[in-house]
Amino acid sequence: MDIDHILPKCLGEDNSREKLQCICKHCNRSKQSDISDTAADLRRRKKELREQDKADREFLKTAMKYKDKD
Repeated sequence: MDIDHILPKCLGEDNSREKLQCICKHCNRSKQSDISDTAADLRRRKKELREQDKADREFLKTAMKYKDKD
């Protein structure tokens, strides 16, 4: 697996988690600086992060309940 910049660094993209995705090495090498799927990739990544943040908040909420029982 590779960490891929959804928008290529050559276009001034940063390393924020919203702008990175995991893809296989073959896909990353073949993508290079192609930005044809960028809008869809950014929407998908934003949705993934919202879901992950929600799951993380639920986990922390549950963990704090168990911590308070000790």
